Amino acid sequence: MLGRRNFGSKDELATALADAVAGHLRAAIAARGQASLAVSGGTTPALFFRILGGHQDVAWEHVVVTLVDERWVDETSERSNGRLVKADLLQGPAAAARFVPLYSGGEAPDTEALA
Repeated sequence: MLGRRNFGSKDELATALADAVAGHLRAAIAARGQASLAVSGGTTPALFFRILGGHQDVAWEHVVVTLVDERWVDETSERSNGRLVKADLLQGPAAAARFVPLYSGGEAPDTEALA
């Protein structure tokens, strides 16, 4: 078990987290040929997303990114977590990743399709 770590700034925290996640992505790709990354939306992880997305040492074309939460709004909405992930994470090298959104259109989720 890892002990508590303190960081001097948000940048240091975001960089350490991005480096750790990039390492896990590389390991998964090496072991299985692909990796999945499920992230929370919102503005809180934006700095982490930007740093992670800049990692050139990840074979992003072998990474699938999805969300763990989403508001039921189109990606053009300011409230869309998918929009934020695309704007902050899926840029630069990470643009090669495949994004699987949760929102699929319509007024509400298709409960028959979910079943």
